[in-house]
Amino acid sequence: MEVCFRCVIGFFIFLLFPNFVLAQVPPSVEELSLDQKVGQLFLIGFPQQSVDPQLEAFIKKYKISSFILFKRNISSLAQVAQMNSRLQKISIAASRALPIIAVDQEGGQVARIPTRPPIPNAMSVGQTQDSALAYSLGQETAKIIRTLGFNMNLAPVLDVSNPNKESFIGQRSFGSDAEKVSSIGVSLSRGLLDEAVIPTAKHFPGVGSISEDPHKKTVEYSASAETLYERDLRPFEEFSKLGPNTAIMLSHFSYPGLDPTKTPATLSPRIIKELLRNKIGFTGLVITDDIQMKGLSEISNPHEAGLKALKAGADIIMMTWSFKDQAKAIEHVKQAVLSGDFSIADLNEKVSRILAVKKFLYNKGSQQGKIQSARIIALSTKKLREIESRILDFNIKMAVQKPQTPDGRSPTAISENLIRANAVECIFSPTHEFITSFKKSKPFTRAMKTTVKTNPQMLIDYMNSRGCDFGIYAVYGQKTALILEALPASLAKKILVVNLNTPSLIPDMKKFLNVVNLYFPHPDAGKKVADNLSILIQHEFLEQFAHTEDF
Repeated sequence: MEVCFRCVIGFFIFLLFPNFVLAQVPPSVEELSLDQKVGQLFLIGFPQQSVDPQLEAFIKKYKISSFILFKRNISSLAQVAQMNSRLQKISIAASRALPIIAVDQEGGQVARIPTRPPIPNAMSVGQTQDSALAYSLGQETAKIIRTLGFNMNLAPVLDVSNPNKESFIGQRSFGSDAEKVSSIGVSLSRGLLDEAVIPTAKHFPGVGSISEDPHKKTVEYSASAETLYERDLRPFEEFSKLGPNTAIMLSHFSYPGLDPTKTPATLSPRIIKELLRNKIGFTGLVITDDIQMKGLSEISNPHEAGLKALKAGADIIMMTWSFKDQAKAIEHVKQAVLSGDFSIADLNEKVSRILAVKKFLYNKGSQQGKIQSARIIALSTKKLREIESRILDFNIKMAVQKPQTPDGRSPTAISENLIRANAVECIFSPTHEFITSFKKSKPFTRAMKTTVKTNPQMLIDYMNSRGCDFGIYAVYGQKTALILEALPASLAKKILVVNLNTPSLIPDMKKFLNVVNLYFPHPDAGKKVADNLSILIQHEFLEQFAHTEDF
């Protein structure tokens, strides 16, 4: 049963989890020891789902004051809230400052906290070009994660990426237009910030539509400086205007157009100091992506990369696994300070910037929170459902906007007449959800649940045996999309494709009767398609279907 998390007033976090404490006012940089200062510079990940003795000892020894949690750390909402409260208590005692506790809650496939409904992916939000909707989504996301003790969201993705081109960013991008990405991304960020969650724009200076994944290899982005300035950098320039209580995450790509030495952005003073700080004027926190990724570790070992990134201008080093490597990197930075290789002035400047953001969080009271009963497995909000429905309605609206025919008649009028002429449809989907939703509007539709073993001949046989004149085929991912590629042209022209994922999954859209890109699997998607079926089916086909022979 769903319960509005803001309506549950009987389970305040201080009652359920007394370890959540009110942090003291953040100290000044002069009040911290060297160990505490160096501890401020590292954002660590770990494998545990609770603060066990090993993790507690590590935090205390190295004065860790920033953490990142992944799905591996989360088994339930009650568990993650309790763990965050313990992290906060132990870190405050060790570092004397409220810790940053970060999570990737972008939406779509990159969302660590389960919600009902799921937070929509960036691409679906970007298609609406509704800044007010994006702001509301930012607010709601912040309220959800802050409830569990998080105060930084590693989002939004401000990479400008073509949704029709396969890339490792995919649906995580708001789109291919720099101005629109800026508008939506900044609005969402403002929503996060207004609810006391630090937004983190990524991946500076932009990764475009590159297919290579820096998690797996070293990647070069060969775009010219002119292209980078006109397209990729613009969203980050707008984001920078939000002020100092924000963060930007660096890309591990190399950018010859910005730094001819091909030094990865994470390690490049030209990109961080000269471009981001001096030219763009960003005053917030600069955070690296995980320096243990292969995209960087192939160039430099993690402990050396951490120091190089700090010298290049980064404020916080992310290391998401291996206490051994994390300890080595922390000690390496400390020794560099003691030897004079990394100046105390530079260290103090970074720590002061970090403490200023933590003071903002303290003043906003973001260390306080509340949570539902431990029995609730996913946070659910009415507002999130409203946002999701608005996105679906917009994308359906865009799909049904068809131009008039050469003779001046609208496809809508033609389609409605022919649909009433007893055209029969078959529906194919890998999930029962889409089929059930579709049948709410058209209960007598023939339906077949597809599997990984489904092939084109099976579709042909099913449509022939059920007397179907055309088909509706729902695509949820790569596996269902692959079946489409093998369809013969005679069948493809009788298939309306409803794509609930990225447009890049359907490279040849002209092959089909029509392709409706909805970008995410809304539970009402089937019904919305059925309600608008007469418009979504191309009129050329409907004029001819009664005269078409079997496939």
